[in-house]
Amino acid sequence: MPDFSSPEALPPKVALAVTKPEPFDFTGEMISRKKKKKQEEELLIQQEQENAQRHFKAQPLYAQSPEQLAPVERREVTRPEPFELATDLRGDHYKRSFARKIMAEEEEAAEQFSSFRARTADVV
Repeated sequence: MPDFSSPEALPPKVALAVTKPEPFDFTGEMISRKKKKKQEEELLIQQEQENAQRHFKAQPLYAQSPEQLAPVERREVTRPEPFELATDLRGDHYKRSFARKIMAEEEEAAEQFSSFRARTADVV
């Protein structure tokens, strides 16, 4: 059995070096950073455009008083004309033809009743 009381019997102590990780990048991270930077630049440009659109500056009047303004030309008021719809024309035509038809039937009925003569009843 080995004698462990002496230090030579023990295995030598090895100094363990601490591993220090080195920084690294994936290729996709570089691409995503570029895209993110481009997107932020576009967003800044868009915000600047929106701010410029919000800023309204009115055009100054050419004259300060109403006497100096150009006269306004008055136009004649538009007068509406009645509609001439095809449905109205068809309806009027139908009404006239229907009225003629009714008058003809009434005249025929009146003629029939005026020519009626009662006959004597021949009973057998």
